[in-house]
Amino acid sequence: MVTLEAILGYGNLKEAALAVRRNKGAAGVDGIKTKELVKWFYDHPYKLTESIKSGTYKPQPIKRVYIPKPNGEKRPLGISTVVDRTVQAAVANVLRDEYESQFSDGSHGFRPQRGCRTAINQALKYANEGYTYAIDLDLRKFFDTVNHSKMLQVLYKTIKDPRVMRLISRMLRVKIMEEGKCTKSQIGLPQGSALSPVLANILLNELDQELDRRGLHFIRYADDLLILCKSQKAAERVLISISRFIEEKLFLQINKEKKQVSRLSPKVKFLGFGFYQNRNGTWTAIVHAKSRAKLRDKMRELLDRRCPRGIEATKELFNSILRGWVNYYGSAISKSYGASEDGWIRRRIRQIYLKQWKRNWTRFVKLWGMHDNKPEMEYRCAEIAFSHETYWARAKTSNHVLTNNILYKEGWQTIAALKRNTESAVLI
Repeated sequence: MVTLEAILGYGNLKEAALAVRRNKGAAGVDGIKTKELVKWFYDHPYKLTESIKSGTYKPQPIKRVYIPKPNGEKRPLGISTVVDRTVQAAVANVLRDEYESQFSDGSHGFRPQRGCRTAINQALKYANEGYTYAIDLDLRKFFDTVNHSKMLQVLYKTIKDPRVMRLISRMLRVKIMEEGKCTKSQIGLPQGSALSPVLANILLNELDQELDRRGLHFIRYADDLLILCKSQKAAERVLISISRFIEEKLFLQINKEKKQVSRLSPKVKFLGFGFYQNRNGTWTAIVHAKSRAKLRDKMRELLDRRCPRGIEATKELFNSILRGWVNYYGSAISKSYGASEDGWIRRRIRQIYLKQWKRNWTRFVKLWGMHDNKPEMEYRCAEIAFSHETYWARAKTSNHVLTNNILYKEGWQTIAALKRNTESAVLI
């Protein structure tokens, strides 16, 4: 049961505070950092809980920042104070426990034992059962357009404690500080808040229940929705009726330019994956072309031949990014694609070394030293070191000198090695 006592329980508040501290993040408008959170609670005993119980608690304004999106737009993020983040996490913990039993089997985002892997597996299961026509519905700026009144109306179906409703209402309508000016929030869930993913699931559970009532096969991860049908006509009918439900009942916006019906294929994108039908008729997940391009863009920026971070710092960040990427896409990474990408990445790494050594003689000494100054390697190393070709051209022909094994021993990971060694990367 969702009550104020459950939210303010010592164990729940402690768990919430520790989660905020673990997640780190930037300070809010008051300047208090996550590492100072425990000290704040010691310096202000019972101040937070008493203000919430008395109804005088008011969240401080959220600091607005923007991060770039792949399409050139900017995604707004809200940075709350660490104390307000603790309250958000405490409320989220209780709501998550209460609503978990109400959520549909088609919902996979921000739920225990569920995630992108289970969502893709369920999509493949439906595809292999013959549901191969996909309805692509894009909820336009979902987190920025959530109607507060509708959100509170949905919450009131389960939460009967008016104190909790008042607390959530204040967190929804918190002011936003941007360029020194505060404006009152009229709509939307602040992205970056610990509470927002749970509230999103609760609101979109209304959509899930409607889809279940109609017996439709769907997979939802937060605001990413994939509905699968057996025919194009059926999918087109569902698209019209569900669009009407989303706009008229949930007061959300659909990107009309992007909504469409298409047969599953590598071009259909869901959570960064595409879909491929093997010769035997079974469907598998692959890395979508846009996800591949995004990885290359990130590697181009990171593996800049000037290497402004330095080789060791670049290597550490590179390995971290590549490990996370392989863990996410898992067995959707085909052997041929992995080999091709590894080859391109290694060429960029070789270019860094050749550029960093600067002088031709230094290059020769470094390259030959990597081969323990073996006489048979002297000419090959000199050929690369004293070449008049561009760095990129030399990086291509230096693979017999700066070999794959040498780069691996230097600590540079590869997609193939990470995929082979990480059991948790298996998707299907």
